[in-house]
Amino acid sequence: MPRREFQERYSTEFMTALAAIATPRRHANVLQHMLGYFKETLDRESRVELLAIIEDHASGHVPLVVPLTLFAHHIRRCDVPFLAEQVYLRPHPVELMLRTTCDAMRERVVVNDRMQRGYATGVPSRSDGTSRRGSRRI
Repeated sequence: MPRREFQERYSTEFMTALAAIATPRRHANVLQHMLGYFKETLDRESRVELLAIIEDHASGHVPLVVPLTLFAHHIRRCDVPFLAEQVYLRPHPVELMLRTTCDAMRERVVVNDRMQRGYATGVPSRSDGTSRRGSRRI
């Protein structure tokens, strides 16, 4: 293939790939695939915890940095070299780890802030109806 044709094709396909928006559900899918690398090395309780954190992120309850940080811990602890090399776990600039693209998460932060200031009553609930007050996963 001539260089010019390759460059044009590569540019077109690269931009097509970048057009796909990284949603919390898509991140959850990536994280679930990563979890498969721990089948042999991670105990059941830790896998269940990771799955719960992944679902919390997919539902908009926690930012992406939460499951990424927990994964990074287990990758170091269990020595999973393939995952340790993944750029997905170390975005550049590092501020990208703090990104929150989910509107539900932003609304939850606003509601929690208002509650702490005494402007609102009630506690935001998860889709299954359970309260998030006082429960911390990590």
